[in-house]
Amino acid sequence: MPEELLKTIETQSHREHSSRSGFVTNLLFFLLLSPIGKQLQKNASLNRRTIAQELEQSLVLFQQQLPLHQINQLAAATQRSQAQMMTYLVLLGLQAYQAQECLNKSAEY
Repeated sequence: MPEELLKTIETQSHREHSSRSGFVTNLLFFLLLSPIGKQLQKNASLNRRTIAQELEQSLVLFQQQLPLHQINQLAAATQRSQAQMMTYLVLLGLQAYQAQECLNKSAEY
């Protein structure tokens, strides 16, 4: 294992108040056994990528498509976490989209 990786694992496990083995086990559990990990594996297989490549691609899309700075500002202003704010905005967007679809259908008649 490269020294840089070992140091990074040590630093992150310390931040998370975990042992190195516990930290690595949690990451592997997430990537290999969690529902999200299984979906990631399925997508990787369909796209002929490794799990790491699929995860990287997903994160790149996530970073490029979402204005995280604005989401974090809204979250702070409304006393929500980033995840809560993102969930709220997605649900709000779905409601607006569905309302627009209903308006479009009624306009056609």
